[in-house]
Amino acid sequence: TINKYLNNVIKEEGYFENEMKEGFWVYYYNNGETSSEGVYYMGKKNEAWYEYDKNGNQSRISQWYDGNLISEQCWNNNKRVRCE
Repeated sequence: TINKYLNNVIKEEGYFENEMKEGFWVYYYNNGETSSEGVYYMGKKNEAWYEYDKNGNQSRISQWYDGNLISEQCWNNNKRVRCE
């Protein structure tokens, strides 16, 4: 499945299985940069999820299990910061 913004830039892409998000998904800002990416299992976040700012710099890595946040690390301007 691919959804797009009004400017025709891809907003999100991934697969559905039994009407739930499944497998690898990618989300984008309306400028085309990746905003986040990660894996769903039976509609819930699982494994590592990566988030980026609008300039493409990594801002967060989070670990998920069955939709529950296990751990996370955050950055701002490439400096490690406390996650909020």
